[in-house]
Amino acid sequence: MALIFVPLVLAGCNEEVTYSYLMQHPSFLQKEAARCQSYDTLTKNQEAYCEMVDRAVRDVISLINEQQEDPEGFGQRILDAQIACHKRSAQTKPDFKKCEEAKVLLAVAGLNTPE
Repeated sequence: MALIFVPLVLAGCNEEVTYSYLMQHPSFLQKEAARCQSYDTLTKNQEAYCEMVDRAVRDVISLINEQQEDPEGFGQRILDAQIACHKRSAQTKPDFKKCEEAKVLLAVAGLNTPE
């Protein structure tokens, strides 16, 4: 059993980090931003990755500012995204973009929540 499990775990470690993942995991994003800043020189792959990290950082900061400027509006935006995500009819699937948006907004809202 362990011989089967170990390769599966190792294979999971090599999964590509996506913009969506970074947006939904701000603490991981912060670590990756620090790592990108620590590089002296970048390979093409690192450069592309760090550009994605920088874009995610800017977008999270923008969402944080939006939340601070209008907390009620931000909360309504979360609710609207969740409703759109889960709205179904017999012929449609959940709105993937709205589901992702809801996850990102909730992650940002969680940044200002005491633990």
